Amino acid sequence: MKKIGILTSTRADYDLLLPVYRELIDSDLFDPVFIVTGTHLSENHGMTIDELKKEKVNILFSFSLSTENSTPEMLTISLAQMQMEYSRALRDNLVDGLIVLGDRVELLPIVLTTSLFGIPLIHMHGGEITQGAIDEVIRHAVTKFSLFHFPSTETYRKRIIQLGESPERVFNIGSVGVNNVKNINPLKISELEKELNLKLNEKTMVVTIHSETSQNKEYQIEMIQNFLSVVKEYSDWTIIFTGSNMDLYSDLIEKKIHNFVEKNENAFYFKSLGLKKYFSLLSYCSLCVGNTSSGIIEVPSFLIPTINIGDRQKGRVCASSVVHADISINSVKSAFVKATSKTFLESCREIQNPYEGNEPAKEMVRKLETLVWPDVLSKEFNDI
Repeated sequence: MKKIGILTSTRADYDLLLPVYRELIDSDLFDPVFIVTGTHLSENHGMTIDELKKEKVNILFSFSLSTENSTPEMLTISLAQMQMEYSRALRDNLVDGLIVLGDRVELLPIVLTTSLFGIPLIHMHGGEITQGAIDEVIRHAVTKFSLFHFPSTETYRKRIIQLGESPERVFNIGSVGVNNVKNINPLKISELEKELNLKLNEKTMVVTIHSETSQNKEYQIEMIQNFLSVVKEYSDWTIIFTGSNMDLYSDLIEKKIHNFVEKNENAFYFKSLGLKKYFSLLSYCSLCVGNTSSGIIEVPSFLIPTINIGDRQKGRVCASSVVHADISINSVKSAFVKATSKTFLESCREIQNPYEGNEPAKEMVRKLETLVWPDVLSKEFNDI
């Protein structure tokens, strides 16, 4: 059996990786183990490694990543320390392959070290474009380090091949996140209200704002201040904020949001809801707002509008339920007017989510069972 490591650094990626882990468990060819880092080990982010332990998943090892990284210098030092810790742990706990997902900055020291150990990398959600974040170049770099690829749309599969990867190792399986939506059994609204300690109504929006890591400090402040000045006008709505990613300048955004919540009785903040509560909330709310990938990939399956602000997600394949705005006050206002109109709300009930696949986690593992795993980690550039 091949021991397959699965790297998770946030609760968000863990929820996408867990179905893959379960399919690997059921396979006769693989022995899956989690490798845990990032905000999972942060008290400020809920120490979610405890949740993983409660779920009794097999954790091979964990290692820390400092969350004090809101400046380029602090982040660089944090990543260097992370690479040393990971290298020492991997030396004593070798795996036959490592699954990584997406574009988080902490993937760079991980994929470099894993490759130097001669371990094949398996990348999920490659080929995507997010022009407003440094995540895009990180994602493409991870693609070049990786041997096997499991993108979420046909457009992304073609882009990975354009980057020189062999078509024989690139497979469009759809998004595991969308499949999670289809399989979730949401909490009853009364149960959810009790969990959140608030009342929900038809006018409820979920807001997640991350920093645009390709922009400077002043841009982040302008973005969040403009947004909050617009959303303040929606005093008859229940506004539920979820926490920002651990990114450059994320502390600036978090402070502005906390200040807003303290001053507005209709606004609430939750650092992390977890998959069950987050999806249950989307089942009952009328609008998703911000610049999170979830608003692009998963929210359309709830048949509600998404307002996507700024350039962080610019370039992604989008459903027709996504309304785009730049960070100016007028643009955000116009997006709210469109997204909350009766005509647009009704049109969202008919949309098709482009990220929907047919049991992507199962398809991914079945494909991994049939692929030839090389003894030597090398690959040719696929010229087109």
